[in-house]
Amino acid sequence: MNWGLISHPYHRGGVTSWMMDFFKHARTLGESINFLVPNPKTPFISASGKLPISQILKNNIGVVSEEVDFRFELGTFQKRVSFYKNLILRNLPEGSILIPSDDEAVWRACAELSHLYVFIGVLHSDDEHYYRLAENYHQEVAGFVSVSNRIKNSVSFDKPHLVIPCGIQISKNRSFPEKENKLVFVGRIEEKQKRVSDLPKIFREILNDNPDWKLSIIGNGVDMESLREEFSNLRLNDSIEFLDWIPKEEVNQLLVEAKILIQTSNFEGMSVAVMEALAAGCQILSSQVSGVEDLENDERSHSLIALYPIGDIDKAKLAFESLRQSYHTSIPKLANTLAEEFFSIESCWKSYKHFVSNLSPQIENIPLESRAGLSSDLLALCRLLKYKITH
Repeated sequence: MNWGLISHPYHRGGVTSWMMDFFKHARTLGESINFLVPNPKTPFISASGKLPISQILKNNIGVVSEEVDFRFELGTFQKRVSFYKNLILRNLPEGSILIPSDDEAVWRACAELSHLYVFIGVLHSDDEHYYRLAENYHQEVAGFVSVSNRIKNSVSFDKPHLVIPCGIQISKNRSFPEKENKLVFVGRIEEKQKRVSDLPKIFREILNDNPDWKLSIIGNGVDMESLREEFSNLRLNDSIEFLDWIPKEEVNQLLVEAKILIQTSNFEGMSVAVMEALAAGCQILSSQVSGVEDLENDERSHSLIALYPIGDIDKAKLAFESLRQSYHTSIPKLANTLAEEFFSIESCWKSYKHFVSNLSPQIENIPLESRAGLSSDLLALCRLLKYKITH
């Protein structure tokens, strides 16, 4: 069985983190798997300092990376679709399993090749972007994988469909140091999904009765300035630290030292931050969102996970208190064991292999294609010139 992971050029968070871990794990097992990704000749305008995946994976066998320039980023949608299609056709035998990232151009390329390949639609989040992808391409998808039950229950197309949380690498039988009275937030600093404006409100309520607690905020994003301002207005600066994006090893070390991960989101899939925090021995304080809620019925989670209605600051404070009062020295090991059972990359891989074993390419149903030649290149050049003039 041959596998192909096809991704947007840049690392964009939990989706691509999972894809890279999935790829590397399958490679260690000797599986026939390739990671197909464009390689930017120069940094994209939209990159915002992010690393290209081709650079992150540059020393890994099985990475297929073809160079692209500004015409890929600034040209037409169909131009990108054509690039991905050709990348797949040149490098993967017919009948291979195709797993796309969250980029619609990748989904469209897989859909247009669904009569030759087994196209798996992975739904990573409880939001309109993924539901629209499912709506647009369900005829070509051989099977859906959702990372949570809420997402699966929101999609009703007559296709094989399984819940498989994204897997992560988990250190087994690890020991934990004495935990600090610290909360950690990990993620994009943005209001739309992460609802970061609740962070200072909740932390202020926590400090009223627990003045020795600290908060570390890991990440960056469009709403960072307003978040910093709100913490300052509430005079909380002495109890918080902003760490920007830091290496994964440093994130893990902070999680190992802290007692609680806090998640304030409006919506999620199955948060990688939650999975990694549990693996690092943390309790979870979270809004009631997709993914983490799937653990509520496991009796072990009662002392590990406390959920509150989205935006409800008073109930968030009560949820924090329930975690604080239930903490004991065996909590880190219990959290790590739960993470290993539900979220290990080994379990994720086995579930995918079982799921795809009976799937096959779909009946030929290729969408009409737009022309992707000179018009796309001219559009890209005009957009590049406009950008240079305005910047």
